[in-house]
Amino acid sequence: MATFETSYHITEMMEGGYSNHPHDNGKETYAGISRVAFPNWEGWKFIDKQVKPIKRNTFFSALAMPVRHFYRANFWVPLQCGLMPQVVANQLFDYAVNSGKSRAIKSLQSVLNSMGAFLKVDGIVGAKTQGALKRFDANEVAAKLLLERERFINQLAQSQPQFKRGWLNRIAFLKTHLGTVGISFGVVALLGLTLFF
Repeated sequence: MATFETSYHITEMMEGGYSNHPHDNGKETYAGISRVAFPNWEGWKFIDKQVKPIKRNTFFSALAMPVRHFYRANFWVPLQCGLMPQVVANQLFDYAVNSGKSRAIKSLQSVLNSMGAFLKVDGIVGAKTQGALKRFDANEVAAKLLLERERFINQLAQSQPQFKRGWLNRIAFLKTHLGTVGISFGVVALLGLTLFF
């Protein structure tokens, strides 16, 4: 079974600190938490008390635990990642954090269907989705899920090209957390590229 700390550590390395990019649909964010999507997150009260402007990618040690608790409560638990193989949980958790829970789950369900399952692609993790996961090789599921995510990123980048390099860097980093499986990825190399974007 997967552990939260393992998956969270991977995602934490890529989310960075404070950001308020004018072209980011999430607008003001901290550690990947969007004020638009989660206006009631407890960390915003702390951030609002800081001297403005806040430098991009600034980290606040006081927010380390609130961020961790946020991701456990809002992503890890609803996704039921703790019931999955670690390699799949790592990919699903980060996909959901970056692109939304419903999209990530639907992609997982589509991948499982392509492998022989007969799931309703409804964006909800339930007993049938968990049961289907047990039928197939976890490394293969994780690799195909990441490939499906890469396809989505390439489509999304057509309307937001300024973020494409960062998104593909993230895909490349996540590829290093896959098991050994023969699936080809058209992503950029990590060497010399920053993971924070």
